[in-house]
Amino acid sequence: MATIGLVSLESARAQGNLVVNGAFDSDFSGWMAYNCLWIGQGKPSGYVSLIMYPDAPASLSQTIYGLTIGNTYIVSGDYSNGSSTSYQNLEVSIDGVPYVTVAGTGQELNWSTFNFSFIAGSATMTLDIVGSISTMKGYWFIDNISMVAVPEPGSLCLLGLGVAGGLLFQRRKKGLQI
Repeated sequence: MATIGLVSLESARAQGNLVVNGAFDSDFSGWMAYNCLWIGQGKPSGYVSLIMYPDAPASLSQTIYGLTIGNTYIVSGDYSNGSSTSYQNLEVSIDGVPYVTVAGTGQELNWSTFNFSFIAGSATMTLDIVGSISTMKGYWFIDNISMVAVPEPGSLCLLGLGVAGGLLFQRRKKGLQI
């Protein structure tokens, strides 16, 4: 029984973050970027600045592979309004369907977090982060983008049984030692 729990735990660890280079530690490789700049200081690691001009949105896009159709995934990340104008928007979408839309606050460098869940409709889907502005020039800062699978209840049950079995085995083993 402990083996089943360990196998479930290992497959949960192997799944991990499906986004490539979501922390932007040294650059924004793994992403298709338009009007973006990597910034290497200011947070513990790097982050990306979406540089927006009127009628010229900035975007980060990544195709995510290995999704399980019908499984639920959680997407999260950090963002900051990087300019003093409030005439800008940030949108996070999956395959063109918007899940998060944030309006600019006009307050610079106040980091916030977004998160949402979605159900995979295919094994490959595209994550888009788009910033747009209506007047002047604006910025959004983006960091720590993550997409992880929500464990199925059956997997959680197996994991719990495996851990409980392992603890019981350890306890019995210690009780038999003289």
